[in-house]
Amino acid sequence: MVDAAFPECAPIAFSTPRGGRHLHYALAAPAWAERVSGYGRDRLTAAGVQLRAGEVELFPSGAKLLRAPLGRGCYLLDPHTWEPVSLDRRDNLEALGELLGREQYDRLEVPASYGANETPRKLGTGPRRRVQASPSEFMQECDRLLREGLWRTSQRNDACLKLAWLMRVVWGFDAERTRHELVAWLDAGHNGCSREYLADPAKARRKVAAIVAAFRPEKVGTGTRRAPGARVRPPDGRVDLDGAIGAFVDGQALDGRERRFLARLLAYAHRRGADTLDGTALDVAIPFRTLKTWDWQYGPILRLLLSQGCVELAGRYGAQIGRCNSYRVPRLDGPKTRTPEYAVPQ
Repeated sequence: MVDAAFPECAPIAFSTPRGGRHLHYALAAPAWAERVSGYGRDRLTAAGVQLRAGEVELFPSGAKLLRAPLGRGCYLLDPHTWEPVSLDRRDNLEALGELLGREQYDRLEVPASYGANETPRKLGTGPRRRVQASPSEFMQECDRLLREGLWRTSQRNDACLKLAWLMRVVWGFDAERTRHELVAWLDAGHNGCSREYLADPAKARRKVAAIVAAFRPEKVGTGTRRAPGARVRPPDGRVDLDGAIGAFVDGQALDGRERRFLARLLAYAHRRGADTLDGTALDVAIPFRTLKTWDWQYGPILRLLLSQGCVELAGRYGAQIGRCNSYRVPRLDGPKTRTPEYAVPQ
């Protein structure tokens, strides 16, 4: 049984019209979906439960949809007897509302140590895979800051810079909300590690406001920056495309997973793209299946790259006409000079 894999936590359970069950486990704290999925998969494997499509599944699962609870033929179940609390849908809604409103449910805690390091973990008799808490060191640190607050001295300024970037660029908060969220985070999570906050909380809050005010999201991802010391052209004058792509990617405020996706997109565009009229950019059509090979959850990453200006949408087409979207990226091996098709008599 699936519930035997989590004996310490009773789920919120619902029936389905075809006799199945959906078990919802509330988490004790926010966590990355990748980390929670890995933890759930490990626990199920240890309990002898194998995932099988249509029988035992973990959600979220790619683009698969999950049935909303308490629709037609769906009932709230007693997690001990697996019987509906009532066959009346109104009673079910009222029971669920009271359960959620009074927080009368267990919470599943994912150990803080789970997935903290990229180390191989054996899952049953299946292949070995690598488990990590989140896609990059930057996002792992943001995750820990949000979850635990400060954990060492002289960390406040760097932490506020990183969280301001996260809130403005990734979450899309405006400056006022970012300032409010960061001040509230600092008040609750300084943990006695900020000497300046302990000496003068008002001054520390003003510095948070200054960090937010100085941040310019419109300058993120414009493609105008390069990594310090990056060398795009080797001494012989040939263009080092790999170096140029690396320098461009290093100039963007992206985490590791997003950086890898952008580097692959740029390399693909330079192999298969067509020059724009001025020769400074490339337009390339990319099928969604190709995007998915670079990252199976490419949608949020691609939207972020578009919002930051690293990539532009050059053409949007519906799938029904059999044509994929095209994207525009800067040409990093130097602008291409077009050769005239005929000579003009002098």
